[in-house]
Amino acid sequence: SLVAALLPTVSRPAFPAEETPPAIVIKQIDIHGLKRLEDATVRAKLKAKEGGTFSPEVLREDVRELYRLGTFEDIKAESEPFEGGIRLAFTFQERPIVREIFFTGNDKVKSDALKEQVTLKAFAALNPSAVSDSVEKIRRHYQSEGYYLARVVPVVRVISPHEVNLIFDVEEGPKVWVESVEISGNRVIDAKKIKKAMPVKEWWIFSWLDSSGTYKEEEARKSVEAVRDLYYNEGYIEANGGGPKVALSPEKTSLSVSVAVEEGGQYRVGEIKVTGTKVASEEEVRGRLIHKPGEIFRRSDLRKEIGQISDLYNERGRAFADISPQVLPDAARKVVDITYQVTEGDETKIGRIRIAGNTKTRDKVVRREFRQDEGDTFNSALLKRSHQRLMNLNFFENVEITPDRRAGTNIMDMKVKVTERPTGQFSMGAGYSSFDKLTGTISISEGNFGGRGQLLKLSAQMGSRTRLYNLTFREPWLLDRQIGGSISIYRDQTEYDSYKQLSDGVRLGVDKAFTEYVSGSLGYKFEKTNVFDVSETASPLVKEQEGRATTSAVTAGVTRDSRDNFLLPRRGSRNALSYTFAGEFLGGSNEFHKVVAGSGWYFPLPWESSFLINGKYGQGWGLNGKKLPVFERFFVGGINTVRGFRYGDAGPKDESGNRLGGTKMLVFNSEVVFPLVSEAKLMGVLFYDLGAGFNAEDPVAYDSLRHGAGWGLRWISPVGPLRLEWG
Repeated sequence: SLVAALLPTVSRPAFPAEETPPAIVIKQIDIHGLKRLEDATVRAKLKAKEGGTFSPEVLREDVRELYRLGTFEDIKAESEPFEGGIRLAFTFQERPIVREIFFTGNDKVKSDALKEQVTLKAFAALNPSAVSDSVEKIRRHYQSEGYYLARVVPVVRVISPHEVNLIFDVEEGPKVWVESVEISGNRVIDAKKIKKAMPVKEWWIFSWLDSSGTYKEEEARKSVEAVRDLYYNEGYIEANGGGPKVALSPEKTSLSVSVAVEEGGQYRVGEIKVTGTKVASEEEVRGRLIHKPGEIFRRSDLRKEIGQISDLYNERGRAFADISPQVLPDAARKVVDITYQVTEGDETKIGRIRIAGNTKTRDKVVRREFRQDEGDTFNSALLKRSHQRLMNLNFFENVEITPDRRAGTNIMDMKVKVTERPTGQFSMGAGYSSFDKLTGTISISEGNFGGRGQLLKLSAQMGSRTRLYNLTFREPWLLDRQIGGSISIYRDQTEYDSYKQLSDGVRLGVDKAFTEYVSGSLGYKFEKTNVFDVSETASPLVKEQEGRATTSAVTAGVTRDSRDNFLLPRRGSRNALSYTFAGEFLGGSNEFHKVVAGSGWYFPLPWESSFLINGKYGQGWGLNGKKLPVFERFFVGGINTVRGFRYGDAGPKDESGNRLGGTKMLVFNSEVVFPLVSEAKLMGVLFYDLGAGFNAEDPVAYDSLRHGAGWGLRWISPVGPLRLEWG
């Protein structure tokens, strides 16, 4: 209890009403009743100080602040005259300390799981509100496990004048399942659709997989809100869901949940107004609206419109724009008039960009992917793009960009917190393909070499037909400029149907980004190739190219890549065009040129799924009377072209059935990718492909395309992306 702080009766002359009485000085502060806490600890919490001016308001605030500590059962504050001022005396009754916490009666749920629900901890003061909060959390935990009837009683056992043990006595009761969910009063929306929107679900045979069928009070409350939202999104803004009412079965092993719906009338959109626009025009704001006059009013669309208008202003540097929709329903006409009141606010600038969490990656590697610099005008679209680019580096498990406004200013600092992932890998694995059968791989790589963002990789792949060895180094920013450079040294030995081929080569490349999504590349390849062990049944094309040859080729390309994620894209596209030229004057014996064009588009689907449609065309020509080398031809069929066919089976063959590859190819791919286990990044795939390879004299015709369909799995594993596809 708090004893009112009375001003002491001190003899002093009367003053006129307009004069302020002299200040009363606190001469002394006494502390009584403390057993565990030190006087200095309490005095540090007091705003009232010895030698300071006495204020009843400050004294009351001091007492309130001391109660907030949760350490005291009772506090008394008293004052009395003392040496021409006053003396304050605080008397405390401390709460006992909780030495240990125990649980009794918990047979079905382990004590360790219940301890996680307890707000109060051992050796803390016994706080009644914390005890009540812990009781409620334990009860809710039991509900989540299906024990709807569980009861929890706290028991305090005194073990010394200043210490107690806290015991939570649990009566678990039987497990209770949701047997049925009943909907009444619904006319315009089917009960099945309503129940699907509700978090509370009926028990079914696979409830152990999705945790459905368990009654939770929070889910029941949210179910009523979900019913209202469902109706609001169909224009029924007067709809209301009563309840939910819960009825236990006589055996107390199951329960039914019932929700009574009052639908009301359906409202449509009337007049739409926009006010307060300056930085953005009214037409631009209206362009972000979903609602149109005469259409059904949907609250979900209203929320989206607020977000889209906010995005418009955030992209114009107005980070603190306020979008306030005034919704005026007219019950007589059953229409809703909407007025969007826009308060644009002042232009916001980027302040400091602070990077945290990068124990290995250098700051500059993060900063160079940022699309905004310190001092730039704030732009939310560029911040989203910065997040995409950082995630696409594949150096980080997670990237958080948090705007932090400086108090009293329009300056926004950026906190960039990254969680690094292991980028150095040593992996061994096995795979299977229709061409190479069982293969083994071994790889040593560092994707963030020295924390500079460089790639260094040594790999080997060995199968029944293939031996491939490769050493690659890539620097994405040569001399700290946005120009990438790479070098690869490789050996490729492959056994085809009617011949063997051994290639040793080196590739050099540079690339540069021209815009945010468009980049160009220039590459050079020098390769020595030996075609040997040519069988008697080989085609004349292969026999002509038996022996050693060299290729010195230059490739130029341009790419536009707007995918939101390189490993699991759901939005955007990748469009590429390349041209390769090889000639004797470059130092090689092979002479040819090739053009390859490809375009792939990604579209988001519900449930974190995506749809891809991709097309690719390629054509090559020999020069100066020479034919396109067999190892430069297009082999259509396999996991990267037309799935469901072996490597090269969807293209030209000789009379003996040997795969030759084509001088032309046309391939189309379509697929749906959907999550199987989102946390593990395990995805399922359904695909349909068509395409073929063609000889130079053959027309590229739809009737000649081969069709393939099937399914597959994709896993973004710790050692890299893995694919398994069957067609």
